[in-house]
Amino acid sequence: MKFAFFLLLSCLAVLHVSAGGANGGHHNNKPPKYMNYVPYAGVNCTGPVDGHGTSYLLNTCIPFEGYALKYVLNGTNVDSYYYFGAQNCNGAPDGPYSSAVDKCYRFKNGYPTNPYFYAHLTVSRKAIKPPKDTLCLYMKSYSETNLKCKSDFNWSKYVTNGTSWLWLADFSETLFCDNNNKAIELLCNTTTNACQTTFKDASCDPFPQQLANLVSKCVGPNPNHHCGDSDSDSDSDSDSDSDRLNNNAAKSTSDFKIIFGGIHTPFTTPRNVYNN
Repeated sequence: MKFAFFLLLSCLAVLHVSAGGANGGHHNNKPPKYMNYVPYAGVNCTGPVDGHGTSYLLNTCIPFEGYALKYVLNGTNVDSYYYFGAQNCNGAPDGPYSSAVDKCYRFKNGYPTNPYFYAHLTVSRKAIKPPKDTLCLYMKSYSETNLKCKSDFNWSKYVTNGTSWLWLADFSETLFCDNNNKAIELLCNTTTNACQTTFKDASCDPFPQQLANLVSKCVGPNPNHHCGDSDSDSDSDSDSDSDRLNNNAAKSTSDFKIIFGGIHTPFTTPRNVYNN
């Protein structure tokens, strides 16, 4: 279950698209440090920020369970490299796979009645935080040598409250914050309706499977629990860009294409490329 939960994080930048767009979110002309997928509620990345967003530290070997990823900014593209069986990025990578910056991507989420997520690929000096006025489950993964979980993190992930997707044909995953403002993962068999609940709160807890220390909590206003955005322990994320991106301007959209997988998540498609 844990591997499936984090597998979606590895799938974000396996895109076969042409170069295009422009870099955004730079601060004081300094080079960007993070790539971001900013999720939107509407078609072609319109409407409010909503769904499943992620950020990755550029030019860094990011270990996951049994593999590692590296994302490199190359002009107006992000090049993605995959190191299967090598958490330290040793050996020859699979890639690069090129993703155009400042473009909207459509991802299949598995539900026939609501089949797509939309996300806008950006690069910025600081990673994109969840919108301040929205309840989200927010996770950040730091290097295992960063024992205080300060400064730069390898990746971050936020999910607006109640976001759900199918990660297998008959299994759904829902992330939400309960009445006590605890981060909850709900895995359900859609055939039998049997569900498993896991608490996801973490405070710089060791996560040895990914050679990391993990922070995970609920941020934003919870109508059932007094909670502000207490995420002031890092200078590597910023909500200013998410406010700027919270608009109704339609963006050029491409379908997400993946070279491996076989499960449904917000950022994966079936093994056969979905391009409709």
